[in-house]
Amino acid sequence: MAGQRRTSRSVWEDQAAEYNPDAPSVQRAIRSETWKRRTIGLLAFVAVPLCMVSAMASFSASSRRATPLDPAAISVATNETPGKAVAYTSLLEWIGKTPSPLPDAVVLSWDGYEREDAPLPAEGKKPVGYRFESHRFTLLRSGITYQATVLVAVGDDGSATASSTPSIVQLPELKSATTVDTWFGLTTTTVAGPVREAVSSWADAYASGDPDALRRAIQDTKTGRSYMPLTGVVDVVSVNILAAAFDPEALGNAKQPGRVVVRVEVVLDWGSTDKPSTSPVTYDVLVEAAQSATPYVVAWGGAGSGSMLEPYENAIENATLKLPESRTPAPSSTPSSDEEAED
Repeated sequence: MAGQRRTSRSVWEDQAAEYNPDAPSVQRAIRSETWKRRTIGLLAFVAVPLCMVSAMASFSASSRRATPLDPAAISVATNETPGKAVAYTSLLEWIGKTPSPLPDAVVLSWDGYEREDAPLPAEGKKPVGYRFESHRFTLLRSGITYQATVLVAVGDDGSATASSTPSIVQLPELKSATTVDTWFGLTTTTVAGPVREAVSSWADAYASGDPDALRRAIQDTKTGRSYMPLTGVVDVVSVNILAAAFDPEALGNAKQPGRVVVRVEVVLDWGSTDKPSTSPVTYDVLVEAAQSATPYVVAWGGAGSGSMLEPYENAIENATLKLPESRTPAPSSTPSSDEEAED
């Protein structure tokens, strides 16, 4: 007995009595303690984590259910409210009346709506079977913008009707007094004659309707690439460089930047029988070898894209371009002097 491990005795036992570990009562106590330890271990390592996961899932679900839905956001995504179409139609009919309450106005955009649900009915009263939706639009007339609001009653059955004529509020024209940079993160520079010539050559090739001429102008030697030019342009009237800049981090030890971004305005003649347009289109172009005698344009995009342009990003890979047939300008209805002489 001296070499055996003695099991702890209960304080309620008679300490004077001899301890017998093989007694049936002692064996039952040992088995009972073993079962209890296994049960506690099972609860600690299995049941408790499962309860925690279940509680977190229930909390997440309740949080999602508690989040209020924005009806305007839903309408923007799905246009599921019937009030939008009714408001739009009502606004167009209102503008088109004779005489028009806002002559020559055009609808620029639908800007969402606010929803007002009917209040809960008082005791003994019949519930209201519709809600109000105030739909907002932006209008433009003679260079002035307006906000128009159309009130629509939308029934619980999905019906909708405009409950009033539109209201309009003229929006103020605000101009910022802050000096606006041409690009973010670029350093302004000036460009020499060769860069101006390269930009002009690109403009001529871009408006030529000839993909091969455009490819030659930007000096892309990789096979399988094509570039889409503008088609239908009769002439490039003028090319005007507005600004130029370079990335200072790419300058390194060089004294002059090898790559510059140029903002250019191009006036195009589309062959109109009226007077040619003098309104320019604006591009940002990326120029390589800007410090050399033979720079060339390698990429282009809309105004503001200059800092993000990458060489040859306008390429169309492994595709055959299908260009529309060039159209000659319609003949003028005014007879020429030779025709008048014949008459």
